[in-house]
Amino acid sequence: MRLALYRRQQRGQSTVEFALILPLAVACMVFVLTAGIIVYDHLALSDLSRSAVRAAVVSDDPAATAKQLVTLVDDSIRVQTTVDSDSGLVIVKLDRQRALPLPLISDMLPSFRVRASAAMMVEPPLVIGDGLP
Repeated sequence: MRLALYRRQQRGQSTVEFALILPLAVACMVFVLTAGIIVYDHLALSDLSRSAVRAAVVSDDPAATAKQLVTLVDDSIRVQTTVDSDSGLVIVKLDRQRALPLPLISDMLPSFRVRASAAMMVEPPLVIGDGLP
């Protein structure tokens, strides 16, 4: 009789412990998921800025080329292209403001801003057949 009462009390204790730990576990999972989404967005935006500056340095109009490439991927990204004619440096800066793509949770959390930039020197035009035997 005493053993049955002890087991019933233990079952209740396990339920209470589970109820106390569950919100903390869910909060940790949401945090890890949110951090992963933000890191992924930053990596994707960094890669896009490198691709845009690569395309811009070999074109006649670097600013238009970078904007066109970024707009093809996502038209909500703001593009700022700076061309220094003295040094030949092209800098592409991207900026994106977005909400988390998590249902129910995105309404409770604020939107976040991701920024990335890349710089590269303008490449001289390729001359084929000049000076070659």
